Amino acid sequence: MDTNILRRIFKKHRGEGCVIVGWEEWQEKVGKAYAELVQIARTAPYDRITITYSELGQRIGLAPPHLSDWFHLKIAWILYACAAYAFEHGLPMITALVVNSETHQPGKGFWGLEAIPVHLRKVAKIEDITPFKISGERDAFWVEELRRIDAWGKTSNQLSDRTGRLL
Repeated sequence: MDTNILRRIFKKHRGEGCVIVGWEEWQEKVGKAYAELVQIARTAPYDRITITYSELGQRIGLAPPHLSDWFHLKIAWILYACAAYAFEHGLPMITALVVNSETHQPGKGFWGLEAIPVHLRKVAKIEDITPFKISGERDAFWVEELRRIDAWGKTSNQLSDRTGRLL
């Protein structure tokens, strides 16, 4: 992943209140999360292409939600960074793969990302972790985004740059 882009995203996060983790931990976790999501897009069959917030957290080394008061905030900031990074590269919204274990749909924070069409955006504070059930146009958009991610992951040779770093 491009460190310059990550530093810019991190500075923006700091300006928006992300003070829970420092640069090194943030960069490590974002890199691991992004790589996990790309791996899922590449290898998981479409009917099993999603992952829960807790499962992703475990894979990247975050303490489980029942052991950490900060889990939800950390995973939200990490996913926000992954989404911003993918958006900068014109890639599908890879964070659509991450879902709530109860609703099996993305959380409220997903609907505030800049790649979401304006008419579907939902203003939510990143700290608001209560389950959110989507329906109608949002549901159709999310399902289509999962299809785009699946097609991109299974067919794209452009998942890394010339140096082999993940885009």
